Amino acid sequence: MWLFVVYQAAEMHPLKQYLIDVDEGIQAFSERVGVSRQTLYRIITRKQMPKPDLARRIVEATGGAVTLEVIYGGEGLRTGVYTRAEDVVLDHDRLKLAIAISVSHLWGERKNKLDDVALDPAAEAVRHIFAALCKISVRPEGPSLALAFLPVFIDLLGTEQAEIELAEETAKLAERLYQQ
Repeated sequence: MWLFVVYQAAEMHPLKQYLIDVDEGIQAFSERVGVSRQTLYRIITRKQMPKPDLARRIVEATGGAVTLEVIYGGEGLRTGVYTRAEDVVLDHDRLKLAIAISVSHLWGERKNKLDDVALDPAAEAVRHIFAALCKISVRPEGPSLALAFLPVFIDLLGTEQAEIELAEETAKLAERLYQQ
């Protein structure tokens, strides 16, 4: 009688699973997508997120078996493995929507301080602030997205204690809205 012991390992990266399924090595696949074997290894071991251009090449090379959603899937927000602002994959339109809804919901008469023209630069600022926080965060789960929203809302509202408290509440709501 054979006894099989199954070890529960961390969830396998979807690209690694794809390579196993199609019986293709990391070296051969890395050559197909035009990236070094080391870079691909760092992606598979979740030490680095692929830049959007590389992620698209991975999707194409796998014939869509590994999708952008599967590659990123919010994982970057949970792990904080980003090293550069361009690596941070935050959806610009979702950021704008989270900002607009949270401001509209909580600011009352003050919501005019953030017009439609200011939404684009506000969303871009949040993305860059979050990227900077990812570089310095020592928390295993990475920085809170609310921390990236906060300075934008403080700048728009002011620095009085009541405005800072409102900015904090708005930042927390914006984070929850973005992550839904």
